[in-house]
Amino acid sequence: MTMDSNTKTLYSVRYLLSKSLDNNITAREAEYLDQLILSNPQARQYYVEILQVHTHLRRLHEKEAVLQNSDECNLLDMQLWEELAHYELTAEAMEVEEECKEVEMHSARLVVLPEKRKPNKFSLFSLVSAIAAVLIMALFLRFMPVPKIEVATLTDCMNCQWEGKVGDLKKGDHVLNEPLKLLSGFVTLTFDYGAEVVVEGPAEFTPLSADKMILQMGKAFAHVPNKAIGFTIDTPSSCVVDLGTNFGVQTLADGSSEVHVFEGKVNLIAGSGEQPKASEILTRHQARKTETGTAMIKAAEFKEYQFAQKISSKENCVVYGRPVSLASLADLVMGGNGHGTSQEKSEIYAVSTGQKITDPTGQYRTINNPYQKVSSNTFIDGIFVPNGKNQVVSSEGHVFAECPATTGFYYYHLCFDKNWKYAPSVAELYQKQRNLNFTPDVVFMHSNIGVTFNLDAVRRQFPGQSIRRLQGTVGTLFSFRGFAIMPAEQLTLNYTEFDVWIVVDGQLRTKAERVHWDSLIGLDVPLAAGDRFLSIVVTDGGIIRSPGNNENHYDSCGLADMRFEMESTK
Repeated sequence: MTMDSNTKTLYSVRYLLSKSLDNNITAREAEYLDQLILSNPQARQYYVEILQVHTHLRRLHEKEAVLQNSDECNLLDMQLWEELAHYELTAEAMEVEEECKEVEMHSARLVVLPEKRKPNKFSLFSLVSAIAAVLIMALFLRFMPVPKIEVATLTDCMNCQWEGKVGDLKKGDHVLNEPLKLLSGFVTLTFDYGAEVVVEGPAEFTPLSADKMILQMGKAFAHVPNKAIGFTIDTPSSCVVDLGTNFGVQTLADGSSEVHVFEGKVNLIAGSGEQPKASEILTRHQARKTETGTAMIKAAEFKEYQFAQKISSKENCVVYGRPVSLASLADLVMGGNGHGTSQEKSEIYAVSTGQKITDPTGQYRTINNPYQKVSSNTFIDGIFVPNGKNQVVSSEGHVFAECPATTGFYYYHLCFDKNWKYAPSVAELYQKQRNLNFTPDVVFMHSNIGVTFNLDAVRRQFPGQSIRRLQGTVGTLFSFRGFAIMPAEQLTLNYTEFDVWIVVDGQLRTKAERVHWDSLIGLDVPLAAGDRFLSIVVTDGGIIRSPGNNENHYDSCGLADMRFEMESTK
């Protein structure tokens, strides 16, 4: 069959474009192709359509390549979507470039064909040629190797030894989506979407895409800024999806892995392939372990010193986190070592005398605002009823000048509770909202009570360590000693209102204002080496909410999981 001039032109366009896409076109052929598409509108349209088909097939193939290189990971996890939805609502707006909009419109373009059209030889030939081209391209994509694309940049490296052809990777090089084996040394990879990952050898890993990597074996620490939220590290037994955080992942030779969260949150999904999966949202200083062949998530000890978090070839140094331990304030007060060894289940101290008692029975009390020294407990310096300026808050005369005036009345005594006997509700609420698998200790304080702790006594308990901060959560109570403080129909915001002040050596460090019913507010108090006395002060809201009762009748404050963060000084 003899081709007409138009058919020959289109054939030439397809032939030369194929050579161009394969990087085999000569300069003379490229010049001729340019002349064809500039001078012939039909050739120009045909050229664009072929490029669109090629681009869409290439994208589909790259997407398929990513799926082939990673275990299926059930990311349709409600907790994950809730966290991402929250981030989407609170994230800063991002501008969309006009070029992206234009591409979107082209990719969605509809082609309307005439209802009636007389077939001709050229149309039939074009149709057959197009079908043949699609079939050939489909077969090509089916059997062609996985395309190599740049997904990251090697931004730093130290003492690296690689296995195989990647041995010449150096600082500043682009990294492809191919398996890598680091025999020894350290590398920092900055992925194209912004995540920065430090890998410590020996390690086997694959930078799979601009926002994903596979860690077959070894240790990796990821710093993920907000713009790269969703960065994922897959292991043989899990999938770790970032929610804006710093986290470390270690994969052992048997495929088991651990994830340690340093800041922020991650979504951990256990299991791989078609097997059932389990998921959990992890937060700061939580660690979990997964194993191959199971969908179980097991508790693990958080270890800040386990991962290389930053490297500098210029300064020839590797920065690890210092070892950190968390000491429970309530456990220390009750005679333990800060790690849950206390044999006592609760400790109660009378606000009026500073003496230890056995019954916290509630009734309205007031005292003439003295500071009561507590001599029976090493860690408690004293107790007081806050009421106005020049409030003394330590046995050495430190004054809290910002202390507000109160009614001077309190109802219950100070209680440290380890088994929820006296303050179950705040512990249950804390455990539920924080998705914990342990029961937190609770310090129960009715409003208009203050307690001061001796930080030097805490330091003596942990030689060779310094106190970095005190962390915990403020909540409200609706029951005490197993029975309700108020009827269920009265559980409204109006019945609870108090302030919590954290004071160090008389100076205000942080404050939780107007804590209302069903509140749960995090506390984070940085501490320095010279700090000596830490005071927790709970004051009434100052507004009468329940006629016939004092303003603070329902101001029942619980402080859950109050822990000192200790850092090694060695």
